[in-house]
Amino acid sequence: MNIFLIALVAMGGLGLFFASVLAVASEKLKVKENPKVLAIVEALPGLNCGACGQAGCHDFAEKVVAQGSLDNFSCPPGGAEVQEEMAEILGVSAGVLVKKRAVVMCGGGKGLSVDRANYQGIKNCA
Repeated sequence: MNIFLIALVAMGGLGLFFASVLAVASEKLKVKENPKVLAIVEALPGLNCGACGQAGCHDFAEKVVAQGSLDNFSCPPGGAEVQEEMAEILGVSAGVLVKKRAVVMCGGGKGLSVDRANYQGIKNCA
């Protein structure tokens, strides 16, 4: 019973020591983040889709705050209301949000390929 008690106290002491080291380290090594970045991340839809050209919403927010304006930046899924909210956070004008549309250009045709199957789906590419 004595050995069990010694082991219990030793492991409890080690656990308490390492927990306090981690608590102090987390406070000392905390990364301070720009509050504007956090506000813009909250305003974004949070899809992390990459439609804006960035890796995700947080990366997009960091780039917008670093530039200080919304020139060349927009969140297509968020639309105009998100653009307005981001402009309000940054203290700049939102500008005009130009809607984009995907255009598919057909490059093939019956003269350029050999029929290997009888396709019965949609007849155009767009």
